[in-house]
Parts: sequence; C-alpha cells; structure tokens
Amino acid sequence: MVDPEKVLHPNARIKSLEVLLKAGDINEQGDSYAVALLKWDDEYRLAIRWNGDPNNPEDKGGPTSRGYPTWFVLPRAFHPWILAALFDHPGVDMQSLIWARDRLQKQALRSD
Repeated sequence: MVDPEKVLHPNARIKSLEVLLKAGDINEQGDSYAVALLKWDDEYRLAIRWNGDPNNPEDKGGPTSRGYPTWFVLPRAFHPWILAALFDHPGVDMQSLIWARDRLQKQALRSD
C-alpha cells in the first residue's frame, strides 16, 4: 500500500500536497483511498486515488503512471460536491479541509 502523503508524481506538475482524507481502516469495505488538495500546474485542485491493499506493501494503488503512484485530478466542476461530502466524512482532517476550501474559494474569485 502507498502512503498518499508520499505520492508526488509527476513532480514537475505537483507543487504542493495536502492530504485531506486517508481512508481504509475506517471503511467497512476495507477500501484504502485518499483525497487531497494539490497545487497542480500552479492551480489548486482536488484529487483522489486508491492507495492499494493495506496488506500488500508492493501494491501501488491507482492510478499509476510508468510504475509510479499518481493522483486523479478532478474537474473543477466537481469541487463543490467533493467538499460537501468531505465535510460529512468522519475521517477527514477538518482543519486541512477548511484550509483547502478557503484556497479553492479564493482561487475561484480570482478567476471570475
């Protein structure tokens, strides 16, 4: 299983990473997934990934690219729904989530 805090590929595009949710042990299905705020090409974006099997240290989860674990960067249009769902999730880092929401809102105001 991959630690999402260490998933920084492609490093030319990811400038910063703030993991908002690491799920696995709190998920009754045993799924291990993460949600993060990335600084992707100088723009804040939400991203998700499957971290892999917690019982298999070789499992890189998904997505991967050229053998490296990566993030799936979500379309901006999904940000409001993902944020709303995260605020209701019992395992979220609330302080990081509020920080991420504020960054995304400030960025949206600048682009309008």
